[in-house]
Amino acid sequence: MQVTADYIPAKAGDEGGIIVWKDGYFKLEFLESLDTTTKEYSQWRAHKIGSRWEFSADRGSGYELFDAAFLDATKAGIILKNPYEDGYEPLRLDRVILCRGKKVSVGNLGPGYTVYLCDENGYEVKSLVVPPEHSGVEFELPTIPFTGMIRVFGVGNAFLSSIGPTVMYGGDVFVLGTDLEVWWNGKELRIDSSTYLGTMYDNQILVQMEVRNPTTATYAQDIKVSVMQYLNEFGYEWVDVAPDVGGLPGEFADTINIGDLAPQEGKYIWVKVTRLEPIFQLDPADFILDITHL
Repeated sequence: MQVTADYIPAKAGDEGGIIVWKDGYFKLEFLESLDTTTKEYSQWRAHKIGSRWEFSADRGSGYELFDAAFLDATKAGIILKNPYEDGYEPLRLDRVILCRGKKVSVGNLGPGYTVYLCDENGYEVKSLVVPPEHSGVEFELPTIPFTGMIRVFGVGNAFLSSIGPTVMYGGDVFVLGTDLEVWWNGKELRIDSSTYLGTMYDNQILVQMEVRNPTTATYAQDIKVSVMQYLNEFGYEWVDVAPDVGGLPGEFADTINIGDLAPQEGKYIWVKVTRLEPIFQLDPADFILDITHL
């Protein structure tokens, strides 16, 4: 639990901070109090490891560990003592973050792979090599949240994958997979906006697309392509997909399995849109192609 607050105690007895408790009798308090010799701490943190709680604070130069204690507690919050006394300062909360820890994990990797944690501009913060008989690494985040990138390189420094910039929190898990692509008419289908398949003639649109594995070292197995509803629109009810059989459509269905794809390999599929009832509308009928794999 990380708390960012605007709070400067003004008199003795003026205390505010984090409280964790088991019940009315058993609790731990990590409070900021009047201190005329140092700058105030603007961020407080309580870190639970099993039944051990560690308390630290940051005043701009990194977190300092203040105390640790054992308590089998599952509740945490923020407390301000004596808030109604004259001269006491209010505790203004800017942000409270609750996450699973201080580290992020990167998994589904091979021994000898190198993983880089970078800042949002791509500059390296830390790198780790996957040890023998392991399948991943863990990075302790320099800040929570942390906006940055993760880059993965295989044995021989072959680039495999990258994600980000993205916002990371402690406990996040990133798994190396295969970012499959779907191509049609010489272009990859967009994932951030619609792809226009054309005007329907004779109540049907039939197009051939290609599912590609663009990676250089990762296999994609048991690939399933499904038609899904887009928002609350009806267009998906008109759509079916089929595997390619010798350049012609196979059996159409809502979901098909096209098997596996080796690195740099592609397989064709067919997408058919058929108007099932005489609905007239000016807006396009949208749907989603969803792809899952191992």
